[in-house]
Amino acid sequence: MTKEKKLQLSLFINLLIVLFELMATDYDYKLNGMDMFLYYTHDSNIFAGIVSLIYCGFSLTAVSQNRARGIVSGQMVKKYKGVVPFFVKLLRYIATCCLSLTFIVVLFLLGPNEGYQQAFLGNAHIINHLGAPVLSFISLCFFENDIKLPKGSELFAVLATVIYFIPIIIMNITRRIVGPYFFFHIYEQSFFMTAFYFIIVFGMDYLISIGIRKLHDARVKD
Repeated sequence: MTKEKKLQLSLFINLLIVLFELMATDYDYKLNGMDMFLYYTHDSNIFAGIVSLIYCGFSLTAVSQNRARGIVSGQMVKKYKGVVPFFVKLLRYIATCCLSLTFIVVLFLLGPNEGYQQAFLGNAHIINHLGAPVLSFISLCFFENDIKLPKGSELFAVLATVIYFIPIIIMNITRRIVGPYFFFHIYEQSFFMTAFYFIIVFGMDYLISIGIRKLHDARVKD
């Protein structure tokens, strides 16, 4: 498959992600209001939607190249011809890792408690827990592989999860909230159980991020 064809397919998939995330965010906001931002699922999906929108802007320019004159500036076409900038690729990688963590946590931690049908297919979960993670993974690993991700990129993906965890932990410690996930119930379980869950989540996050980077880079032609 040619690079141009892969770029076109990745553009199409990311447009789908943007559309689906708009639908899911609208539903979740009507259901939970501002409390939706307490959930890693919603935060990671909103982040992924924003990043996909940015990716679409740059990839549309790249796909269009000189034919885009009159639609986007000629200077942008000249500057970005055929290649999406690295910082956009890194953001797409981070977003994909966050969505993949959501999928894995639901699969192994939340699904057994809630029931898999509800966890993956209930309400907007079909987008947040299933559709967006799968589409983002396919696009990044199979179509957006024109630039290698350097070793250590996984640390940025884990950092995104750390940024979410810190305020949620603080709000649980100060009893402003309880949860929103059972492994944040620090006053309802032992310290060691809480630490165990955190190790599991961050361990999965790190391994997922490494796996996605290696899969992505294995398909990049030197």
